[in-house]
Amino acid sequence: METKEKKKKSFGLFNFLNVKQDREEITKDNLYEFIIKKEYNKNQNIVFWSTFVGYLVFYFTRKQWTMVGTELINNGILDNNYYATIGLVFSISYGIAKFISSPLSDTKSNKWLLSLGLIGAGVLNIAFGFSWTGATATNIITAVVMSCLIQVVIGFVHSLGATPSIRFFYNWFNNKQRRNRIITWNVAHNIGSALSTFVILGSNVLFSELLPAELKYLSFFLLPSIISIVIGIFLLFLLKDTPESVGLPPVKTYYNMELIGVKDQSKTQMDEEKGKPWRYFFVKYVLLNKYVWLLFFVNLFVYTLRMGLSDWSLLYFKQEYNFDVKAQGKWIYSMFDWGGLILTLIVGLLTNKHLKRFAPITSATIGISTFALIGIWTLSDGQSGILSIFMFLAGFIYIPQCFLPIMVSEFSHYRVVSTASGLFGMAGYIGDAIMSKVIIGMGLYNAQARWDAIFIFLIVCGSLAVLLLIPMFNKRHTQ
Repeated sequence: METKEKKKKSFGLFNFLNVKQDREEITKDNLYEFIIKKEYNKNQNIVFWSTFVGYLVFYFTRKQWTMVGTELINNGILDNNYYATIGLVFSISYGIAKFISSPLSDTKSNKWLLSLGLIGAGVLNIAFGFSWTGATATNIITAVVMSCLIQVVIGFVHSLGATPSIRFFYNWFNNKQRRNRIITWNVAHNIGSALSTFVILGSNVLFSELLPAELKYLSFFLLPSIISIVIGIFLLFLLKDTPESVGLPPVKTYYNMELIGVKDQSKTQMDEEKGKPWRYFFVKYVLLNKYVWLLFFVNLFVYTLRMGLSDWSLLYFKQEYNFDVKAQGKWIYSMFDWGGLILTLIVGLLTNKHLKRFAPITSATIGISTFALIGIWTLSDGQSGILSIFMFLAGFIYIPQCFLPIMVSEFSHYRVVSTASGLFGMAGYIGDAIMSKVIIGMGLYNAQARWDAIFIFLIVCGSLAVLLLIPMFNKRHTQ
């Protein structure tokens, strides 16, 4: 009774002003636990915010070509084919590198990988800017060849963003914490993508008057590159690879938890695998894992759907409804990213709290996004309000991009979570490069009924992704 009265009295609008006196007293007996808990919480917060900011900043140097290439086209220096080719080179390079570099996250220092990725992205981005020094329509080939070569290396450097970040979450957080943190971290790319426009254009305003005329395009690259390099240096000092690297107990011991891939194993199996090399886990839990391959193709189709909406919807609004791209077209298009950000946080965190299987809700969100795509396609007139709603609902496609990496990691093994994520991630950029930019951009867009063909293709991709998830509806995660 007295406790209830105390709780009742403690409720009030201005209770935050009260002195907090309900903390457990620190004694000799609990001092060890107090220090460990405090250090764990501190380092977990550092890891989360460092990876969040780091991954966000990667988008400052990843979105560069969209804006600079558009400027070069508007100035009559570049044509659409060269513009698409340079973007395609990055997508292919990045997709391949996601798989090739992912084993490094399972075997090397992720603090160094993430930091060097940001520093390297900044340095190479400046080199990318220099490749357009004095570029004109008559000497464009040299600039295009140099840009493509630099984009190959930039693709590999950018592959050191997502997989090291995800590995940090598996090194530092228990199951429930990790999923919540990954879901929240996932919106970093939405925020980074949105902020990149202001950073890149701000860089142009800041440096265009300071640079000579032949280096005018370099002005777009400098501020994003400086930010990337500075953040990379900071993270090198802030991040800690594992709890053990700062004298804390490993996450398995601290949370008394079983690691991914060992929950259903017998003691004999665990003993047999104890001394096995990394390649054993790679073959058994990645290459021969049917769920990893199912999710590979799900991600391929999901990424095709997302990049199809991202790459082509703005052009569709312009050609079909004659929307001004800088006016209503821009705002309708932006609803796609806003939908992704808001829906990912709401649906993602609620799902993790109340549901333990991600496949059914992932399938449902792909279905909603596909129906929104059908709505955009079949709308008889250009009602901007209804189109905005459909674009917002199409943002549901960002939720699978949040859940699928968690699923592919938890269907594998703790020794190869980054490698499984890298193979899975490669599928996404095949969806971007081959499916969106080649099949749609260089094929279906040139067809007679271009928009009907594009929408049918994207709807088929969404439907296939839904069907491929059905075998995993009752599949229990390893934790």
